Amino acid sequence: MIGVDGGTQALRCPTFGRPNRSMMQVSATLATALAMNAERLRELAISDAGFVFDPMTGHTYNVNGTALHALRSLKEGATPEAVIEALHRDFEFDADDDPARDVYELLSRLREYGLVK
Repeated sequence: MIGVDGGTQALRCPTFGRPNRSMMQVSATLATALAMNAERLRELAISDAGFVFDPMTGHTYNVNGTALHALRSLKEGATPEAVIEALHRDFEFDADDDPARDVYELLSRLREYGLVK
């Protein structure tokens, strides 16, 4: 669940059900938006512990392990699909977990917090 905690915003990849069609249709749009905002993401300072600092606004965020992995990949210019593949490769998930849904939720939160457009 993604939420706000005591002035520090928490960006966590939740695990929900399977992605629906509309989520997959926005993939190309998100990839384009990420390409345009790659420089903005590169400005973020990200610690190994999951602490994220935005020097443009002074906002701080805490991310869990999967969100940290995804955010670093996005910062390096990976597409959402590449991030999903990397999560499948690098993490173990329960049968009912859905990394694709998590990535799209993370992207939605990044947009909400003004880190991507």
